[in-house]
Amino acid sequence: MTPEDFKIINAKEKPELEQLNSELAEICWPEFMRQDPVAVHFNDLYRNFADFQFGLEEKTTGRIVAIGNSIPLFWKMDFENLPDDGWDWVIERGVKDRFTGKVPNMLSAIQVMIIPEFQGKGLSKVMVQAMKDIGVGYGFKTLIAPVRPSQKCEHPKMSMERYIKLKNDKGLPYDAWMRVHASLGARIVKVCPLSMRITGTVEEWEKWTGQSFPETGEYDVPEALVPITIDLSLDMGIYNEPNVWMVHEGL
Repeated sequence: MTPEDFKIINAKEKPELEQLNSELAEICWPEFMRQDPVAVHFNDLYRNFADFQFGLEEKTTGRIVAIGNSIPLFWKMDFENLPDDGWDWVIERGVKDRFTGKVPNMLSAIQVMIIPEFQGKGLSKVMVQAMKDIGVGYGFKTLIAPVRPSQKCEHPKMSMERYIKLKNDKGLPYDAWMRVHASLGARIVKVCPLSMRITGTVEEWEKWTGQSFPETGEYDVPEALVPITIDLSLDMGIYNEPNVWMVHEGL
């Protein structure tokens, strides 16, 4: 399997990517991750930014094996001051910029989803490179990414600040998704501690996770990067997910 076995196709060329996106999200993301209120803007992505939503199509079968989402936006080139609310912010900012007529000057990654049987085959790198190529096609010199470190869930108690400093024996980031971006030239800027915020009642959290929360406190949840906080007196559970700002410059 090589990159030549696939082709990139955008949602303008293949509108059914929107439905495939929803179906793949149910496979790739745990239920609680699909409760982010900002995700309601995904319809806007396909309606107003179709050129920036794309699939990876297997040439021999025509099957879509991965989907990538990105959005153009404006940000001054002051990357050290990128906001704390990373993933939520890029979607809201990109949508707002479009409807206020703000001319974008860069592209932001949102997510990449790969069907399970094609994971671990190097397609993550193909998808991120595709985002860079799309950006170049629109004259952008920068791709920013609020990266969700995929292996952080194995270390939920470790601070993200410490986690992003872990290296492998080649001096690259320990985390697989961070390593994909780094191998394509991205640099780590900083942690975005409030990249995604998900709230719900205790009953909702029990439904989403299949766990019970009998006491107020912090709980580890499978696939969560940090513990969730349960407050029985408020009948509320809160998950504030930290991500990591990485920047590809000079596309």
